[in-house]
Amino acid sequence: MQRYNESPPLFALSVEDFRELNKSIIEEVAKTLSKSLKSEVSRDTGEPYLNFAQAAAYLGISKPTFSKLRKQGKIACYKVSQNRVLFAKSDLETYLNEEKAY
Repeated sequence: MQRYNESPPLFALSVEDFRELNKSIIEEVAKTLSKSLKSEVSRDTGEPYLNFAQAAAYLGISKPTFSKLRKQGKIACYKVSQNRVLFAKSDLETYLNEEKAY
């Protein structure tokens, strides 16, 4: 029996359809959040951090060259997890200024 102020449903979903819809929404939200986090991370200082690819692009060098410089210790990095390293823009600027001095 329908109540006075209630509208009939616009459509009906099976339980399986609802699960699939819910799963796709969660995946889309996770993808959006991941992109947002990858673009720029900031700490309490407000200093922007870049991921590996962004930092290499910021310096205008290839990823292999950037990797070599990082391994040589010429560019400071911050390990935030086992597989994630971030680079402060200020450290990248310091590297650029030191390279210009030579």
